[in-house]
Amino acid sequence: MAEKKYIIDNAELMAEWNWAKNNALGFDPQILTQGCHTRVWWICKKGHSYEAQIKNRVSGSSCPFCSNRKVQSGYNDLATTHPIVASEWNYEKNKGLLPT
Repeated sequence: MAEKKYIIDNAELMAEWNWAKNNALGFDPQILTQGCHTRVWWICKKGHSYEAQIKNRVSGSSCPFCSNRKVQSGYNDLATTHPIVASEWNYEKNKGLLPT
């Protein structure tokens, strides 16, 4: 039987482990394995805080904001990345949506 690999043994993941949020939720990297489906909190090198499954992070998934899979106001929103286009935003036709 293969030996379990724990998160604490993965230096790359531990560099982005959000100690404050995960400790408050009772998550321990010495107990959680690298293949588990548990969603925990991470902080990327640019300081974005996000939640992701451990197994996905082990498989190479990265920060959803840095990879433009999620929008963060002031970072990768339309108003920040394309301010001229955002200035033409039609709030009436885009009810409920904002360029930020």
